[in-house]
Amino acid sequence: MKTILAAINASYVHTNPAVRSLAASANEEDIAFCEYNINQPPSDILYDLLKQKGDVVCLSCYIWNIGIVLRIAEDLKQAVPGLIVILGGPEVSFEAMVLMETAPFVDYIMCGEGEVVFPYLLKSIAAGSKPEIDSVLCRIDGKICGDQTYAVVDDIEQLPAPFAFGQDTYDENRIYYYESTRGCPFSCAYCLSGVIPGGVREKSVDKVKGDIARFVERGARLVKFTDRTFNANRERAIEIWKYVIKNTGDTCFHFEIGLDLLDAEALSLLREAPKGKIQIEAGIQSLNSETLQAVIRKTDIRKLKSNALSVIGAGNIHLHLDLIAGLPYEYMKSFERSFIEVYALYPDALQLGFLKLLKGTTLKEKAEEYGIAVRSYPPYEVLKTLDLQAEELLLLREIAGLVDRYYNTKRMRGAFDFVTKNQIVKPFAWYLALYRFSEKHGYAARPVGARHQFELMIAFAKEILNQEELMLFLEKLKADYQNAKIKGIVPQELREIN
Repeated sequence: MKTILAAINASYVHTNPAVRSLAASANEEDIAFCEYNINQPPSDILYDLLKQKGDVVCLSCYIWNIGIVLRIAEDLKQAVPGLIVILGGPEVSFEAMVLMETAPFVDYIMCGEGEVVFPYLLKSIAAGSKPEIDSVLCRIDGKICGDQTYAVVDDIEQLPAPFAFGQDTYDENRIYYYESTRGCPFSCAYCLSGVIPGGVREKSVDKVKGDIARFVERGARLVKFTDRTFNANRERAIEIWKYVIKNTGDTCFHFEIGLDLLDAEALSLLREAPKGKIQIEAGIQSLNSETLQAVIRKTDIRKLKSNALSVIGAGNIHLHLDLIAGLPYEYMKSFERSFIEVYALYPDALQLGFLKLLKGTTLKEKAEEYGIAVRSYPPYEVLKTLDLQAEELLLLREIAGLVDRYYNTKRMRGAFDFVTKNQIVKPFAWYLALYRFSEKHGYAARPVGARHQFELMIAFAKEILNQEELMLFLEKLKADYQNAKIKGIVPQELREIN
């Protein structure tokens, strides 16, 4: 029985750890995994899967790919009626019965963590029997049967190491993901990690070191830990960081952490890391205390800011900070304050995300209480709340795009920092005015080339800055232009700057 595990990733550069782990856990000869991405035509994905002539196709489901996954699954079943279609992953692990009722082309759904369940399911299918396995829904004589309890792997120490499956060859152009823990000690109301049963389960430090060594041996450029709060266990995090700093060659490692959980020892250790060795991502989400309380998120804001400045000041670690728009009690002025305070830390990257009401989360159950309206289809993104109107959220989305275009690319950081650090214009007001200007001149809704961005910025600065401010701004902008190494004729206003 030939089994194919298929992942449709958000981008070509991403890799899917689930299909690798399941393939290795099944330990069957006639099993393979394949990866695609959501930017590919569905017909190309379908054709490739059909060419492989599998008896069983298992599809990994997330909020970013569930739409295309269901279309592919239906087409597979239409093309090969005898094919067995299995779905698994976080997007189908909650409300699985509802999906089975609306998707008759799906034969099985695995709910939760599948490494233990999957081998039993394959053996049952190969034997021609319908499984009586916990955490699996199936169809028997047209009736949906089984159990949708969320499966939990108690001992994640036994999970396969990176590249444990023979087919898993290394591709230097891709990002590799690695989990050293499952679960989260915190219970943020918008996140699934804190409500998944089983609590926090950790691989031993020795196991993690061995797994890291495999990545280094293959020459991996970037490994992203998927642990929800990597430094929740302080001692364990420090020991792993020490190993990463001293023993991992040119490989870069990305960690999602609680910034306010860093203590003096951790900060001192991180300052020792070679530049480019460690990336840190920290979800701040909001600085509104009422909002944080509503989403069950405990944050020491003072310590968070202090630690962020310490990490950034060291200059050796890339720091990425996140905010979320659409949380309870976060109205426009409140979000503006959060934005200004986080922007003032000047992280390497600042992401403005938007609330998504995920199946199984506490906040989804309380959505009506907070007046949260979301799209009924994935990724279930917020449309409005009691505190933010739809137009305001859409405006924040435009500002988020400008932050990505101008701040996160670092293309004009010198000029932008001049304006905001000298308090000529506050950060939120600057981006808001830039959006209004772009909208007025027809640039808000279409891509703008790199050179054209500078021309647009010159015209914008002429409208919003006085003459003295403008000359200083253009000096900074000229330096940014030179650093960007943009081909073509330099805009006249920058050529005139001495």
